Amino acid sequence: MKNIKLNDLRYWNSLHFTDKLQKNLDILYKKLGNEFMISYKRNIMPIYFFQQKSENKANSYYIMKYGVKTTKNNKLYPFNIIMYYNINNVNLQDVNDVYINNISAIEKGDYDGQKPINGSSVVEMVLLLLKRLHVKDAYLNDGASIKCKGDNEQNIYLSPFKLLEKRRTFYMKFGFKPVLTEHMKRDGQYKSINTFIKMADKSIDKISKIDMSDVHKYLKQIINLINRIYIKDDFEKVEIHRYIPEEFAERKLDKTKNKEILENYRESCIMLKKSMPSNGNLLRWIKMIFYKECKEYKNMMEVFLPWNIGVIFYNKKMYKIKYKNDFMNVNAYKNMNFKIELT
Repeated sequence: MKNIKLNDLRYWNSLHFTDKLQKNLDILYKKLGNEFMISYKRNIMPIYFFQQKSENKANSYYIMKYGVKTTKNNKLYPFNIIMYYNINNVNLQDVNDVYINNISAIEKGDYDGQKPINGSSVVEMVLLLLKRLHVKDAYLNDGASIKCKGDNEQNIYLSPFKLLEKRRTFYMKFGFKPVLTEHMKRDGQYKSINTFIKMADKSIDKISKIDMSDVHKYLKQIINLINRIYIKDDFEKVEIHRYIPEEFAERKLDKTKNKEILENYRESCIMLKKSMPSNGNLLRWIKMIFYKECKEYKNMMEVFLPWNIGVIFYNKKMYKIKYKNDFMNVNAYKNMNFKIELT
């Protein structure tokens, strides 16, 4: 199997690639066939390169993925790239964009004869390969997550935390930028991606200044509120909205769920009140617990970003879920596609 060095410009120039990605893939396929190796610095990976029919059988397009036909233990491939991402609905031969279905580190023992490669190095190699092929833009969805030990091994998204920790996600450090989702466009939440980024940055600024003494005041207020409702059995007199009702009137929730929703939220608030220090910078505490006590981090997010509560109306008063908007702006990154311009 031929080993192609990604930094061997003499070899890549000898292929006489054009400015058309699909033409370049044809050239590469005729030259190397289904299987070859790529190497960069001290790392080497096999490539499995093949054509696949579209769902309507009208076209065939190329796929590039890590060089095994099946993975062990149902693991995702270290990378799997659709070499045909036609968001502009152009002719097949004019498609110069690709979609990276998944990309991740290669751990020890994952594949026979393969040395471990960390996630950053895998991304670096894949992007350099795509540049050599004259890919214009590469897209991916930032679903990076880690397992939360001691919590049924459930995953928690990494991107919102990385934004709070370093003001960028894992993929942003390579030059990827977020792209507005169809949902964001449809709801008219943001005029452009720059508007979204500025709003998220402002939210990070505000979160970075929160003192835990203020959080405790909010927790005491909301716990006392729900206790009053509980003592009077006034759950039917409560209105719960997922968002501000003036903006999203249709998001009013079924009152039969009020008791369950409020009891669950009160429990989360009580747990956070017990685990969180009485004062000090909230963001500093978040950075401390994320990797060591991820259950506490998950509980905190249930308080600051409950999916089913935004506003509580009771006795003609409105009680907003404090901090929700700011954490929602940061959390939005986990649902977004990202794009990098390569040529």
